[in-house]
Amino acid sequence: YTERGNKKVTVDGHWRNNPYRAAREKFKHGSSEYEVLLTPKGDELYEAQIGDKTYRAEVWSFENGDMSLALDGHRQWVSLVSGDQNDWWIHVGGQSYNLKWISPLPEAGHKTAAEGSLHAPMPGQIRAVNIAVGQKVVAGDTLMILEAMKMEHRIKAPYAGEVAAVNYQVGQQVQADAILLELKATE
Repeated sequence: YTERGNKKVTVDGHWRNNPYRAAREKFKHGSSEYEVLLTPKGDELYEAQIGDKTYRAEVWSFENGDMSLALDGHRQWVSLVSGDQNDWWIHVGGQSYNLKWISPLPEAGHKTAAEGSLHAPMPGQIRAVNIAVGQKVVAGDTLMILEAMKMEHRIKAPYAGEVAAVNYQVGQQVQADAILLELKATE
């Protein structure tokens, strides 16, 4: 909310005429889709309905992507990172989840990447580049290390090949699904 009361309320940056009507959003996680209804119930208090389950959600603090909240009275700490387009990464309870917001509007066409492109699984910073253009690698070799959400993600060779392009260097920030490098398969 940016303003409370019976007049003007915003949820996620959108103006709402009726502060008591649920905001309806859809997300995709893996191959499953979820609809979330979020109804304001008071100062930082919401009713969240996901499928046939309803939760009481109370936001205690939210700053720089770190949130402290209580779901049905159980306190939780959540880290949120938004990526390119409609992707969100959520870290809660020692697990990380990728959610893709499903826009109610038609989605524009996507540019396809070259075969053999390796993508960033989430937004983060390159911590190590273990290869160079022209280098031969075998399946399972760690090619890059990406730090995201206070964890290291090893970008490994899915097959034996030769490195055709390296698009990022140590210290650079990358967005989700950015093409990190290109790998040509060897026979």
